[in-house]
Amino acid sequence: MTDWIIKLTGSAVESGSTVVGFDLGTAGGVGAGIIVLIAAVLVAVVIVSYRWMPEEQTSFRKGLLIILRLAFLSLLLGILFQPVLTLNLERKIRQTLLVMLDASRSMTIADPRVTGEDLKRAAIAKGKINPDAGLDGRIEINVEDEVRNLSRTNILQGVLLNEKLGLLPDLSEKFNLVGFTFGLGTQVKQRSFVPSVDTSQTNNVAKLGIADFESWVKGLEAVHSATALGDSLTEVLNLKRGQPLAGILVASDGGHNMGSQPGGLIKELKEAEVPLYFYGVGITSPRDIIVTEMDAPEAAFLEDELLVRVRVRSQGLAGENAQINLTLNGDKVSEETVAFGADGEQIITMRIKPDSAGDYELR
Repeated sequence: MTDWIIKLTGSAVESGSTVVGFDLGTAGGVGAGIIVLIAAVLVAVVIVSYRWMPEEQTSFRKGLLIILRLAFLSLLLGILFQPVLTLNLERKIRQTLLVMLDASRSMTIADPRVTGEDLKRAAIAKGKINPDAGLDGRIEINVEDEVRNLSRTNILQGVLLNEKLGLLPDLSEKFNLVGFTFGLGTQVKQRSFVPSVDTSQTNNVAKLGIADFESWVKGLEAVHSATALGDSLTEVLNLKRGQPLAGILVASDGGHNMGSQPGGLIKELKEAEVPLYFYGVGITSPRDIIVTEMDAPEAAFLEDELLVRVRVRSQGLAGENAQINLTLNGDKVSEETVAFGADGEQIITMRIKPDSAGDYELR
């Protein structure tokens, strides 16, 4: 509202700057109280001096002369005290948001979605369900079949290109976006998305659309053989060091199997006041079986029955069964059926009886 001051004074300011206040002072630092006191004394002297003018002078003429003399004295005071107008300007600087997309091969995994929540999340990502309804929305059987086995990369692409979600366009309205793909350390690839800005008003920013991000998102390829999340974050921070960052958004399946630990960057990010946001790509409870340990005697007598204890960890398989096969030098020698309950570990005892002496590899 006070931008008229800039035009009136002809001041040269940076584009996009606005006046948020102003102060009126003097070059010599004379206080406003002293100036008011001097002005009051001069006004009093002028008015009193004209009281002794000849009576034939009309009141109008006396008033006009008083005004002219006061104007002259005001100009004289201005020359003596040299008034200075100080403008308080504000200029908004758009921050940059770094968007990192996981391009490691684990993103090609097609998670088997069996729960209603996972199916609905995938359907929302692909634009098959209105996101406003959230997980309370209804999903058709044919849509379930369509999204049941989509890869993680496919889901991520769906989220980023979803017109109804409008994630990247909405972010571009607030921040300058710089995109990165990552996997192996020192192999991040950068892509900038900077909207056009009205040079007279920093708030007038042209919002980017889905089409502006389409080639980048559709070109996402999961080609890296490992995920060096910590090293990739470090590299991105080094590339943008010294720039005003709004934060880092990482879209990944959470796999980290190479390089420095991401947790080591927490202190550095905190000191730099750069928030780190994660968007997890996957399913709520992945179905998984892991043989965490196998215990068997290192030596035994020929034809003695040996007990082999196998520790199995399961997740997302409650109520289902699986078969564990035990091999000796590649030949199956025992099998057991495992019934899975709640997520966790259980120990399965298996029995074998070698029929000849020698060294064996047990798997």
